[in-house]
Amino acid sequence: MNKFITLLSAAFLMVMIFHFDYLEGNDLQLLKELNNNIINLPGGSPLAYEDKTFLTLEPLFDKAQIIGLGEDTHGTREFFEMKQRLFQYLVKKHKCRALGFEYGFRFQKSLQIEKYVTTGKGDLNSIINELHWIHRNREFLGLIKWMRQYNSDKNKDQMIHFLGIDSQIDIWYQDELSRHFSEVSKELHQSVFDILDKLIKKGKIDYRTLNREEYEEIRDLLYSLKEKTGQFFLKNPNAREKWARELLLHNIESHILSHECRFKNYKKEYPRDRHMASHALWLKGLMGKDAKIAIWAHNAHAAKDPHYSRDGSPAMGKYLQDKLGDKYLAIGTAFSQGKFVAVTEDYFGKDTKPIVWKLEGNPPENSINYLFELAKYKNYIFNITDLPGTSILYKHLHTPRPLFGVGDFYSASNPDIHYREDRIINLVTAYDIIIYLSDTNPITIDARI
Repeated sequence: MNKFITLLSAAFLMVMIFHFDYLEGNDLQLLKELNNNIINLPGGSPLAYEDKTFLTLEPLFDKAQIIGLGEDTHGTREFFEMKQRLFQYLVKKHKCRALGFEYGFRFQKSLQIEKYVTTGKGDLNSIINELHWIHRNREFLGLIKWMRQYNSDKNKDQMIHFLGIDSQIDIWYQDELSRHFSEVSKELHQSVFDILDKLIKKGKIDYRTLNREEYEEIRDLLYSLKEKTGQFFLKNPNAREKWARELLLHNIESHILSHECRFKNYKKEYPRDRHMASHALWLKGLMGKDAKIAIWAHNAHAAKDPHYSRDGSPAMGKYLQDKLGDKYLAIGTAFSQGKFVAVTEDYFGKDTKPIVWKLEGNPPENSINYLFELAKYKNYIFNITDLPGTSILYKHLHTPRPLFGVGDFYSASNPDIHYREDRIINLVTAYDIIIYLSDTNPITIDARI
């Protein structure tokens, strides 16, 4: 029997050597070290993973205050399911109290979803059907339904929460802000009506032509609105419970940040990730000292990348690392073969409807995906923090290299771009954990309950 096993092992080794005959010297050592530092994941849906799947990550989860959950594309089913499963684990095992989503704080129905998750009120189908395709799908729906189910037998102090942390377009919808005021307090709404009315009359602001004086006028109106709202709550502490007060005040702050974001974008400054980090830190503070929160976003935002944005400014994850140190945990996802959903550019230069794409073929030899695809497991967890700093693999990944990534847009005419520019990353400093999943499937759009 032992002789048979020895012969089988030798045959397997020969097959591996033959399969990777293009690997030499350090390349073979890189693969060996990768195989020695990954944890096998079962096939099938990540939602079915048992708790023991994540036991080796416990020390990292224990230490973290904010956990960034990254996705390599916005249209991959397994990435959504893996992040939902991780969030469930963090909620049940690590006092995770909230999910901050790459999602508009007000305009994209974040507060409506929060209301549904905590009270069960609202028509979830109607909310979901009005959303962008990234959220109008079965996988996102499953996440929200699970959060509601979890909260169904909890008191207020035990509930988990859903809030958007991306406010880049909130400023275009001041009527939404006005409605929020009226929902919280009719008296407060009446006291600030003149400010809200001035903002609403601005309409959908054209930031391409907005000058500095006009920018400051709108900004000052928003600051005045926030100041008067804060004063009202100081004088009327029992007007609404703390949670409702905090959400309204932060909604104003979201509009202030959104206004800055839109204006500066046309000045070739990109504060979006700094704003997302600001939202995340506010949410962490709101949940309390002992609670953790998770952040659901694209890999590029979750990464601790010091030079992500087009102006050279950092990604959200880097801002959070600078504030929290090793109490910010960055988890990324990756794949090299499989299907996903994304839009592309049509003949007129406009975004198409979402399309299912298939990624196939060999990744570029200088990419991280090239190495990851050769690993002995198809699906695995790679805990980068466990990698010895003296290893060849550590040094290899400590050098900026391409890691495939797609947002909501896929360049069908120039797919190599998804290995370039902001997709070139120092993996060691950008992420703590990478979850690699093969043979992925697209999200299911237009799902209903």
